[in-house]
Amino acid sequence: MIGTAGTSRPTVARPAGPDDAFPPGCRPALLFFRGISGRFGRDGPVRHGNMTSTVQPRIDEIPLPRTAGDRRGRLYAAGFSAVGPDPDSALRRVDADVMICLLTAHEIDLRFPEYADWLGANSTDRARWLPTDDGDVTHDQDVLDLVKDVVTRLEAGDSVITHCGAGMARTAVICILSMIALGADRLSAAGDFRAARPGGGPDGLSQASQIERLMPQITVRTGGAT
Repeated sequence: MIGTAGTSRPTVARPAGPDDAFPPGCRPALLFFRGISGRFGRDGPVRHGNMTSTVQPRIDEIPLPRTAGDRRGRLYAAGFSAVGPDPDSALRRVDADVMICLLTAHEIDLRFPEYADWLGANSTDRARWLPTDDGDVTHDQDVLDLVKDVVTRLEAGDSVITHCGAGMARTAVICILSMIALGADRLSAAGDFRAARPGGGPDGLSQASQIERLMPQITVRTGGAT
């Protein structure tokens, strides 16, 4: 069921698991997304470097299909480090209106417990919460309902930040399906997400398969808001 709802940290990338973990007959969707992204993103730490306390964690804009004169808002992907310490500031930073959280309650409690209170306090307008386990998926209908809400808000001119742990895998599922709903084909959606969020993409067979499974159920909108 969907819940209605600083400081930067140096991080390092985690390698994807081997393809041999999946039976040969279950690899088509997995191999498609591997071909697009090179490797799967993980909902763990994503990059490292000589970062100082003044460097803000990334909030990346995900490109959307656009037509002349449309009023669509902007879609962003982020990790929890970028939004958890101060969600209001994160929204202001990119002039966004809505926060989509894909973390479990346990993940929130481990890092920024106050964030759960913020989700609850803003559940009527600025926050949506769909708890999803790291590296996994949740119920198809809940994902479809969330994508529909994201697309509706974007077409109304609202801008949306979607995040999970690192903003790479669970976030990719929602963003890629939203891009497809707005008129992108699956090839460009997966490639554009990775280009905007390096290393990002579905994490393994369950997430790749969910995208493939839900694509036929998405109503594609190509004309922008009316």
